[in-house]
Amino acid sequence: QLKTTFIYVTHDQVEAMTLGTRVVVMKLGFVQQIDSPQNLYDHPINKFVAGFIGTPQMNFFNVTLKEEKDDVLISWVDAPDQPALKVNKDALLKAEKKYLQGDIPVTLGFRCEAVSAEEEELQKGDNIVDVTISHFEELGNETLIYGDLKEIGGLTSGDSNTAIIIKASSKMGHVAGDVIKARIDVEKIHLFDNDTEMTIIPPVPDHNVIPVEIKNGKMDLFGVATKPESIPVEILTKGTISLPLTAFTVGKGSLEAKVLLVEKHDELNLAMVECQGKKFFLFVEEGTKVGSKITFSVDYSRATFRDEEENVVASPLQERDFLYTRFVNLKTAFEESRDQKFMEIKDRRVGEVEKEFEEKEKLLADEKNLALQDAQRKQDEINPSIEENRAKMVAENAKLSQEIQELKVNYKNEVKELKAKHAQIIKEETAKIEEEYKGIWEREKADYQKAMATNKDKESRRSRKLSYQVFKESFPQMKSNALERKVNALEFDKETELNGAKAHYTQQKGLLEDTIKENKKKFEEENFPLKETEKLYAQKEKELKKEKDDAILRAQLVFFFKYDDYYQVVPDEITNKIIQGLGNKVFTKIFRIEVPHNAFAEQENTLPFKAVALVNYGDVKLYKCIGQIDGSEAIIYLDKTREINLGDTIYLRPELEKAQIYEDDRNIRLY
Repeated sequence: QLKTTFIYVTHDQVEAMTLGTRVVVMKLGFVQQIDSPQNLYDHPINKFVAGFIGTPQMNFFNVTLKEEKDDVLISWVDAPDQPALKVNKDALLKAEKKYLQGDIPVTLGFRCEAVSAEEEELQKGDNIVDVTISHFEELGNETLIYGDLKEIGGLTSGDSNTAIIIKASSKMGHVAGDVIKARIDVEKIHLFDNDTEMTIIPPVPDHNVIPVEIKNGKMDLFGVATKPESIPVEILTKGTISLPLTAFTVGKGSLEAKVLLVEKHDELNLAMVECQGKKFFLFVEEGTKVGSKITFSVDYSRATFRDEEENVVASPLQERDFLYTRFVNLKTAFEESRDQKFMEIKDRRVGEVEKEFEEKEKLLADEKNLALQDAQRKQDEINPSIEENRAKMVAENAKLSQEIQELKVNYKNEVKELKAKHAQIIKEETAKIEEEYKGIWEREKADYQKAMATNKDKESRRSRKLSYQVFKESFPQMKSNALERKVNALEFDKETELNGAKAHYTQQKGLLEDTIKENKKKFEEENFPLKETEKLYAQKEKELKKEKDDAILRAQLVFFFKYDDYYQVVPDEITNKIIQGLGNKVFTKIFRIEVPHNAFAEQENTLPFKAVALVNYGDVKLYKCIGQIDGSEAIIYLDKTREINLGDTIYLRPELEKAQIYEDDRNIRLY
């Protein structure tokens, strides 16, 4: 509603989940996950987030996963007598195959609401375990059942590897020590790597890992035997191919897949598809329906091949090409090169700004003329009634000024009355304390005299005499302290009331004075439209001139990336981000420009590269090109958009708007 971003820091997850639009979960100063509250709960990225979000904490167990036909069996490492859970293999399609061999322990997690001891759930008959109850936590509308997957004696500590918490509608007649049945909803489980503690079934996987076979020197992946020149299929006969989801282009190519499932993750539409018996994931367009057919192509240049022992036997081609450069200003570029065209670039930019503002100035002048004509017409209509309107305004303001004077008199009287009232209160309270301490003095004196008259013991008389002497010496200070405390408290009360009266007076006076100013302003606006219009357009002209001066100043600030003898003008948007990121250190840094293969434009007198090879990945064909920048070899892979003869020199300019730009020393991305 306020359209303002707030950053709120808390250790209270309820505050974070209820207040936050996006929540950043941190541990020991490091960001664990940035997501919506619901995604943090439904799709925790690691075990820490899973355990931290949600009350009570998620149940965690050591398990192994074993693929069996169309299912995956989840076996309990620390409770081997419990029956294994069974989950459809498709539900774990996002997990790497190495986890499904039965020999890598992982952490199973599920929340207390994902396990039930209710009869209607038990009747489903699958994924049921035995739970020994240790104790209950009754919360009124629901009950938490604490138990263990193993037999226990007495209460379980919560440190047990097999402890479990179940959310139920009531105790259901059970007592501690009972062994009950509970069903686990395997559609709501989470699985984490024991070493990294990261999820092994992310909502959006980075890669598809697909079994691949090599027969007769060709790769049969999607039912089409293929052997593009640069796919190194000869290095294995059987294994897997790992492809990032961005290596698939939907709607292009000859391959066809059937959509089995579509999931929405923020702005991404993720589909599980099937092609030639192989299931994997693709990004699809909004509105893609389950059961529909889609076409796709594959960029095999981004493939990682592994053998049956999971050894990498072929790595992907780099996704971007790297160029290294320096950032220089116009003065440096001109002094180094003496190239007059750099000054021409500045003059052209300034000329474009001046031309742009010529049009703006003309539009403003036309607008001003029309506005002045309209204002003159209104002024002619209003002129006969100006003096009458002025008299009304003066009368109204005189009335308001009188109210201010009355308010001032009332305030002075109120202050006088408050001071008199509090002076009387102080006088009365002082008299009370005087009377109180007079009584204390007289009682102590009478008690002393009585003690001296009746007590014959010398030691007692001497002690009483000494205490009476101390009383007489300290009595004036006691009385003074009591008076001071009382007067200070009364003075505070007085100042509070006086400040309240002053605040009320100041507020009321301010409102009246503002009304007087507003009446004058309104009179000027309504009775002198011509003058007001002239003022308005004088301000607009002043603002436009400042805008023009600023734009010309910016146009004169030309910056370049320098590669050897080639200077490339840096767009203003990129310049601003670089300078914001590095400040005055910008001219001392080396920048790494990461350029996609399709983001080079051919242009004379730019960077020379020699085409040395054609790299063929089927749907993707690239020219390998080699150049020299600042004495170092630079290799790029250029998208094949036209025929180039190997050995030819081509001149290329990186399209910076499509690139990623880093400060190389600290690997800081600036654009």
